[in-house]
Amino acid sequence: MSGNAFAAACDVVPPARSGVAAGVLNMTGGFTGAAMVLVAGYAKSTIGFGALMTWSAALTGVAGCVLMLGAAAWYQKDGEQSVVVPLPA
Repeated sequence: MSGNAFAAACDVVPPARSGVAAGVLNMTGGFTGAAMVLVAGYAKSTIGFGALMTWSAALTGVAGCVLMLGAAAWYQKDGEQSVVVPLPA
């Protein structure tokens, strides 16, 4: 996953800034990972492990649905602008 993320980051920035993009991506991942460990530890001590897993699964499902709806809307808009060339039979 990380290899694809860094390559995708380099696709959206000028070549001279690819190192900065990779550094910001790496730094953001580190901060996010540290913050989530803290949040998970707090949640486990307050709502319990079972509820923590339930909420994690529910939020992951919601995030997946939002991602799929966003991708569908994006590709529908992109598809309206593209030209479809039929494949030879």
